[in-house]
Amino acid sequence: MKIRLTRNIYYSAPGEGLTSSMVYKDYDWELVPILGAVVDDSAWYRNDITKIESININAEEGNIYYVELNPKEVGVITDVKRYVEIVKHHGWNEY
Repeated sequence: MKIRLTRNIYYSAPGEGLTSSMVYKDYDWELVPILGAVVDDSAWYRNDITKIESININAEEGNIYYVELNPKEVGVITDVKRYVEIVKHHGWNEY
């Protein structure tokens, strides 16, 4: 079955507002995704545990699970773009 993993990379601070970018990667899995499961992908560091937070099925498509992972908060605003570039090298795309 088709799986689309998505993850929001963001920075937020009082007075600076919110800066974010959504990234995604498509997979073919034999397993059905479940809430709370940890997904290991080479794009994310070892100490950055990625867990499934939500699963959506579009009724019109029906053949793909849209799986949202926990968001990634970064420490400085420029790290949003830096992380997007890093994960692109691991097969992720930016929306």
